[in-house]
This record gives sequence, structure tokens and C-alpha cells, in this order.
Amino acid sequence: STLKTFTSSESSTSNTGTTTIATADNSTVAVSDSAHTFVGTFLDQNRSVAGGPSFTDFNTTVKRPQDGSNSARRANPSYYSTYFATSFGGVGLDNINFEDCKKYNVNILHKQGVNKRSVSEMTLGFMIGLARNIFVTSNLLKKGIWKKDGGIQLSGKTVGIIGYGNMGKSFAQKLKGFNVEVLCYDIAPNVGDDYARQVTLKEFRSKVDVVSLHTPQTVLTVNMINTEFIKAFKKSFWLINTARGKSLVTEDLVVALKNGKILGVALDVLEYEKSSFENLFVNQMPEAFHYLINSDKVLLTPHIAGWTHQSKESLAQILVAKIKDKFYS
Repeated sequence: STLKTFTSSESSTSNTGTTTIATADNSTVAVSDSAHTFVGTFLDQNRSVAGGPSFTDFNTTVKRPQDGSNSARRANPSYYSTYFATSFGGVGLDNINFEDCKKYNVNILHKQGVNKRSVSEMTLGFMIGLARNIFVTSNLLKKGIWKKDGGIQLSGKTVGIIGYGNMGKSFAQKLKGFNVEVLCYDIAPNVGDDYARQVTLKEFRSKVDVVSLHTPQTVLTVNMINTEFIKAFKKSFWLINTARGKSLVTEDLVVALKNGKILGVALDVLEYEKSSFENLFVNQMPEAFHYLINSDKVLLTPHIAGWTHQSKESLAQILVAKIKDKFYS
């Protein structure tokens, strides 16, 4: 989520799928991981509009050469125009340096919940896959092993959602036809609705069979899911995390998987997460992560829950509208 800068001399689209913006001169343009053709085209067309700002990078940026590699580069903010605009593709704001944004008059254009359907669908898929052993038995069959273990039905179980904002609510809505009880826990009061009943943490821990995390990364949520937290649950449970990787202590998760307190886990985000799997570890892979990638109790995906073709397009269109409204209306 660090800003990338590109110049007009570079290709229009990098091999990571990040769209660059071609300009009439050699100035750089700040774009985010998912600023797509919609955004680039619009900004390019409007650079010459009277009164419109120049869209440039600021402070610490990341230059992505044509070979796709990353190299940190510090920009001199005084070199650029006094007008700045950034558009971020993710819905989380925890990776943005708000102090520098304020210092250099950078506008943060953000739309919460735009990828909530994508995330909730992925969460639903994880839950079914874990309960019914879909991924485990599929992989075994590909190896010539015929293991008839269809897991358990979700009907009659209790699904618990931690963090009942846009993502949590969207997931709860998708559970309506599953004949499950849906509970939610959130530090904000009175967020429950027709799809999930808000309960105390004590009641939550005493009833749930499935726990799904939908919390932002804050000082309260970092390392929230640890041994103490896990042990407090009355029953063994399945765990799903499509929110933030640092909410979960991986070493404590492995202990719980080994002793059966956690029946299985699906992680779209990782405690060790960086820009790519290849660069996850500078030195040796942590023993806990080595266990995860070799366990048939674990499903791992590379932070793609909110990353569908439809969500990317919707997000780009919304960002274009926000940029247009702020700078060109």
C-alpha cells in the first residue's frame, strides 16, 4: 500500500497489474496498487483542465522499474506541485502515513466497503471448504487417494463474527439460508441487526463453532487472537481470517491446531505478509509458517478475498468519481 510512482517513459501496465498514467511530460503520477485504467485515463484527460492540480508523488515512494522489482526511493516534496491526490485500492487505512499526508497536503480518497461482497463470498467459501473437507479431499484425490470424509453439515451450528462493520455485515447476510445461528461481537454498541445478534465476548466464546475475523488493524486488534484468547472458547472451532494478518499470532495458532482447539483455519492474510510470497522472509522461514503450509488443516490464499474483477472495477469507478468531485467539479 506504499505509493508507487511511474513516469511516462514506463509501460502503461506493469506485470503486477498496476496501471500507470501516461503524461504529456516526464512528471510522475501517484497511483496505488489498484488504480486502474479508469483512473489513469481520467487523470490524463484532465491534466490540462484550467485550475486542475498536478498529480504527483510525495515523501517516501516506491519506484517499480520495468523488470517488476521494487526499490525504495525518497522524493523531495518541495520539488512537486502544492496539489496532491492519492487513490488507494484497499479499503483499509492502516498502511497510510496520515502525518505525512497532512504535512504535504495530500488528499486521501477512500471508499469503505466497496469490496465487501467479494470478501464475504470468499469467507463463505472458506467456511464451507473447511467444514466439508472440500480442499483436503480434492488434493488427496489428485494424489490417487480415495478418502470419503465429507466433514460436517453447517446446519444447526453457530457462526461468530468478530468485527461487525461493512465486511462482517455482508458475510452475515450471506448466511441467511444456512440454518445457522449468527452471533457478532464488536466494541461498538448496538451494531447487531436482523442477520446477527450482538453478544458479549463471554457468550460469544461459549457458543460459536466458527469464528470469522472482520476487524481493522488497530492497537486493540494486533495480536488479538493469541493463546489466551483461543483457550477461552468453550468448544473447538474453525477460524477464518480475511481481515488483517497481524490480528493473529501464528505461533499460537499452530499450537491450537496441534492440540485440536482449532479444528482448521483459512487465512487470506498473514502475520508475515509483505508485497509477495517470494519476499515474505528475508532469512529462514519461521517454523510456525512452515507448519501451516504443510498442514491439511490449513487453507492459505494470497490476500485475494477482496480482489475480484468486479471489485477492482467498482473501486476504480468510485475513485474516479471522488477525484472528479474534489478537483474538477
